[in-house]
Amino acid sequence: MEYALGGVLQADHCAGRRTGDTVYLDGQILDEPYLADGLKRAAEQGRPNNVRHFPETVVPKGTVFGIGG
Repeated sequence: MEYALGGVLQADHCAGRRTGDTVYLDGQILDEPYLADGLKRAAEQGRPNNVRHFPETVVPKGTVFGIGG
């Protein structure tokens, strides 16, 4: 499995989903250190950084799945 900044991934086969501020790939939380500043500001304001949710999506071999804004 390969990851790239901005929530783009390329894989032989994996499942990805986003729940609020957390991205899961094959059931594991994706470390996104580049979001630290935004997450900190949101927490200080008592709100989530991201309120969008994406259901689990299976990424077939030879395809790319991208999320972000």
